[in-house]
Amino acid sequence: MRSVAVAVVLLVAALLLPSGASAAQLTLAGRPSFSASTVTRCDDAVAATTPTTSGTTTSVVLSGIDAACAGRPVVVRVWDPAAAATSPARLTAQGTVPAAGGSVTLTGSPGFRPEADLRANVVLGAWPVPATWTYGPPPLGTCRPVDPAVTATCEVVLDGWAGYLYWGSGYRVRLVVRTSSPTPFVWEATIDLSATGIPTPAGQEAFPGWPVPGTVWQAPWYPSRFTSENLCFVSTGTELPVLRFRGERTWSRTVSASAPVSSLGIQAQSSGGSTIDSQRCG
Repeated sequence: MRSVAVAVVLLVAALLLPSGASAAQLTLAGRPSFSASTVTRCDDAVAATTPTTSGTTTSVVLSGIDAACAGRPVVVRVWDPAAAATSPARLTAQGTVPAAGGSVTLTGSPGFRPEADLRANVVLGAWPVPATWTYGPPPLGTCRPVDPAVTATCEVVLDGWAGYLYWGSGYRVRLVVRTSSPTPFVWEATIDLSATGIPTPAGQEAFPGWPVPGTVWQAPWYPSRFTSENLCFVSTGTELPVLRFRGERTWSRTVSASAPVSSLGIQAQSSGGSTIDSQRCG
């Protein structure tokens, strides 16, 4: 009877098998399957900078991003290599790479004053990517032709190492106006005495501040008296801390590539000198 029962069980199992199958092919449980995806580095280098400013900023511009990075998250941290390793980042910002790659402006916190010797760490899609940090300080001021029909450009810069002097109750800037135009033209320059972050060759800032910071001998003060050299003012005292000026002498009124205008001086002080309005161009 036992042999008959076993035979019946085998017969039933055979009937339940699909056509062409055998008992040896029965599988009680399927083999587990696995799938995995990997994210590869989409770029091998980017450039980081920030818009030129005379103060602080909360934005960083990344450029040169490969199109393969489109849609991936990006994080940038700006830091000071001279600071302690435990110091916080000057700025942390994050965003998403545009559809075509290229460049993206990221806004973060806290605000920081950009400098040429800072560094940037960039992470693109979870991959660290080498970044080159560059920053150009803001210009000393602006310059333009007085005649709107003239299309030439000009610039006003400090006169080298002798271009700046500060002594607590006053400071002096010596200036040069120059252009690449071969044709002379009458120029006008503008500077802002409240601008910060403009370096001098001596390592100081071109303007000490508005107001000028106090010392142990003198309280903070606002320049109200000025001495000019080879220039006259177009602006009035009500426009301070902005100064607009032109060349006063025959030789300093026009500028050309072969004849830059040097020996221009402005001295700001807490006493002495004269008001802006008494030195206006005639």
